[in-house]
Amino acid sequence: LACGMGGLEALKTIETDWTTETIDNDWTTKTVDKDWTGLLKLSIKTGLLKLSIKTGLLKLSIKTGLLKLSIKTGLLKLSMKTGLLKLSIKTGLLKLSIKTGLLKLSIKTGLLKLSIKTGLLKLSIKTGLLKLSIKTGLLQPPPQ
Repeated sequence: LACGMGGLEALKTIETDWTTETIDNDWTTKTVDKDWTGLLKLSIKTGLLKLSIKTGLLKLSIKTGLLKLSIKTGLLKLSMKTGLLKLSIKTGLLKLSIKTGLLKLSIKTGLLKLSIKTGLLKLSIKTGLLKLSIKTGLLQPPPQ
């Protein structure tokens, strides 16, 4: 990150510009494009809403039909979509995914995979040493 003090100045500018009249008043009227020193690009478009913020390390995107929220960094990807809901968080070691028709929850790391799915219920936990799986038609304990 060789942006040095210039990068810090850009961040200060970003914070103060969040509340400027230009951005606030244009949420429901037209496209707004702001470019802060090449580190940040802010784009607001409305049909319903598209908000896009891009930096060297961070990309934040909010779109609404219903809602799509996406945040990306070097290590983190966060994505939220709603028809009903899809939430996805990804890092180098962790992947967390939540989807609802009813529900699918999935957490993955290097050693752990946790998956919860419901039509009724399927719970699955896997590690290097352990695999636990619970499936239900209705809820019943696994055989001994």
